[in-house]
Amino acid sequence: MEKWRAALEAGEPFVAEARVQRADGEYRWFLQRSEPLRNEAGEIVKWYGSSIEIEERKTAEDKIRAQETELRQILELAPQHIGVFQGPDGSPLYGQSRST
Repeated sequence: MEKWRAALEAGEPFVAEARVQRADGEYRWFLQRSEPLRNEAGEIVKWYGSSIEIEERKTAEDKIRAQETELRQILELAPQHIGVFQGPDGSPLYGQSRST
């Protein structure tokens, strides 16, 4: 609400992700956007907004983070030295932090 109020006062577009309680009582993640409509004098005459449920996306992001953590733990415990490089220049992406 604080971010929304600040956008209203500034007359700036608003974009935020928030957990919102639906009419059935369940909390879900939503992406909320609002844009001011201005007249010729630059005054705000109306606000337009949308709210899109992004619960599945947030769940998938959480799952990816958990899998990345698990993979890093497995790599750290591997008895071999492991390094991962990317791109044509071979810049390092990952390297084990232990020294054995």
